[in-house]
Amino acid sequence: MIYKQKDTDNEIKNNKKADYTEWQVRFSRNLENIRKESGKSIVEFSEELGIPKSTMQPILKTGNTTLNTAVSIASALDVSLDELIRGEDAFEQTRFITLAGQMFEKFDRLDAEEQELILHHINEIFGIVRKK
Repeated sequence: MIYKQKDTDNEIKNNKKADYTEWQVRFSRNLENIRKESGKSIVEFSEELGIPKSTMQPILKTGNTTLNTAVSIASALDVSLDELIRGEDAFEQTRFITLAGQMFEKFDRLDAEEQELILHHINEIFGIVRKK
């Protein structure tokens, strides 16, 4: 679940002890959701992003980090920092890219006849969509 402005505002209003700004809450939640969706441990996720685990753990918990680190994370995930903070598209884009990559890997393992059949059906689908 991606946390948007309204979700976080309500959470902060209901939590009198909130020491973190709304963008930090969204940033940490969105980052954690991206990590979980990727199926990676905190160690694997940290390594992929080029950030030490000792730095990543507090970021995932509080969203508190430097601008340089936040920009590095967004760059490594190939999303804008704005998307990662607002959460509008970051999760869906990452999920789509992951699924597309998995499908291409499976497609490459098919024999030529199966690949041809799939391409035929994809072209049929595109033909229908173009008419709409």
